[in-house]
Amino acid sequence: MRNAAFVILALMIVGLAVCSYKAMKHDKSIKHSLALLLLALIPPIAGNLIIIASTSRLPALIGCYVYFLGMDLAVAYLLKFSLDYCNVKWNNKLAISVVYSLFTLDIIQYALNPFTGHAFDVRQITVGTAPYFQTVPYIGQTYHRIVVYGFFFATIIIFAVKARRTSRIYEEKYLMILLSMLVAGIWESYYIFSGTPVDTSMIGFGIFGFLVYYFALFYSPKVLVERMLASIASDLPDALFFFDGDSE
Repeated sequence: MRNAAFVILALMIVGLAVCSYKAMKHDKSIKHSLALLLLALIPPIAGNLIIIASTSRLPALIGCYVYFLGMDLAVAYLLKFSLDYCNVKWNNKLAISVVYSLFTLDIIQYALNPFTGHAFDVRQITVGTAPYFQTVPYIGQTYHRIVVYGFFFATIIIFAVKARRTSRIYEEKYLMILLSMLVAGIWESYYIFSGTPVDTSMIGFGIFGFLVYYFALFYSPKVLVERMLASIASDLPDALFFFDGDSE
């Protein structure tokens, strides 16, 4: 499982980088927020990749820092993408300052962790036949999780409200992104509370990134539109002619 997770995560990093590059070349206005979100998903996946590959303490610690700080980056850009994609205007300067303060405090406390040891440590266990370093969370890690989950739940609420208020034609794309977020969040929560040594939940983050890329740029509700047109046409008293735009 360890080697398989390593290969899958490595491929996902490449895929997210490619999708981010292609998103920037797109003509939709959401392209910048989307590209930044896809890039922001790479550091936590890369950190987890380092942890999985590490058989000594120092690389594992480095991977943990990349992973945890990368999660801050990922949820920050997830929130930005959610606000832009769902057309939510957020002009409360005080609330914005609080958000940045929470992330700044998390970065500072991780910077102090090598000296204070208050956030987390790692312990060596054996997975398969090789050593593996598992995170031992302390009070600073609890703060980190509160911040990350807090903003993650905020984005869930934004998409849930948008899906509820939008027209039925566009409801599906918001619901699919919402569903993929929920799956990724549940997967990560299972890893945290189950005590499973190898974190495979980052695979869910990668899948979420690919789904967001597709639904934000390429999805169109063709099936529902065709059904609506068919329903309208069936109720018309006169004949209705359709012309194929691709015909010569």
